[in-house]
Amino acid sequence: MRLTTLLLYLSLSLSILPEAFAAEPPQGELLPSSSELNLGAGWWRIPQPQEATYSIRRRTNWLGLGGILLRESYLSPLRYGGIDLMLLSEQASLGYRANTLTPREASILALRPRQETPTRMYYRQQEVHLSSSDNPAGNASIYRLSARGDWHYTLRLPFVPQGRLYVGPGVSAGVGGLYSTRNGNNPATLKADLSLTLALHYSYRLPWESFPALLRLSSQTELLGLHFAQHFGESYYELYYLSGSLARRFVFTQPTKAWAERLMVSMDLPVWDHFTLSLGYRWEHRASELHHITHRISSHSLMLGITTHSIRIGGRRSIHRQRERLPF
Repeated sequence: MRLTTLLLYLSLSLSILPEAFAAEPPQGELLPSSSELNLGAGWWRIPQPQEATYSIRRRTNWLGLGGILLRESYLSPLRYGGIDLMLLSEQASLGYRANTLTPREASILALRPRQETPTRMYYRQQEVHLSSSDNPAGNASIYRLSARGDWHYTLRLPFVPQGRLYVGPGVSAGVGGLYSTRNGNNPATLKADLSLTLALHYSYRLPWESFPALLRLSSQTELLGLHFAQHFGESYYELYYLSGSLARRFVFTQPTKAWAERLMVSMDLPVWDHFTLSLGYRWEHRASELHHITHRISSHSLMLGITTHSIRIGGRRSIHRQRERLPF
């Protein structure tokens, strides 16, 4: 009997709550402030509900297929050639600057007023490669699996009359490995690096409302870095027990010792109002000469992707105003 009474009470309470919170505040009246709700004082008081500003985020998911030329003297003195399969995801959004027209509330917990600006752009991408290459005789193969992430903070150059040109620094980090079917003693090698880069992004959108296609060119050059490098003929068993730690095999590099360049050209084609199809070509070259070990990889890939645009909402005020459009 008590359980039935309790369930009846809960059902009545839940039916009353939506009506209590559904009422909109009067026109021109803000939500209750923190002082009215007695939620603290001074710099640590809970601020009034605010709207967080977010810029539109562009995301493209790519599938790439192409050819690869590889030379790894730690595994073989010969040059190998084969195919490379790549999955790539890239995101880009405009940066922000302080909004001086909106005063910031005197609370350390309050959001800093900001607004998006076309003079800055944040860019990042993640990619995974799986490739298979054979030697000239066709009796041995090298398999490659690698992953890489890049982050760019770029500024727009003002003197470009057509399109947008962004240039700025970045960070690139990669890890992967190579496995040879021919070697018995040392069949595999590890690759890892962290580098400072210089990035360039140029884009031009056609001025036609019925077909606003986008042409893009992006490049990245690695400058200074930290690379993992074992000695020639040194097995990983010897490497670990003789040096005491794999971390001691990381060396500082500059363009004469380790160099990497990437170039990508693409076009975004709107398929009516349903989605955006992206087509592209990507070239990448990586080379290093560390501890008398030569490593070179050159790849050419055709890219096919889907591009989407999204915008985030944030802040208690935005969530309150958009609650009818939210699924939960």
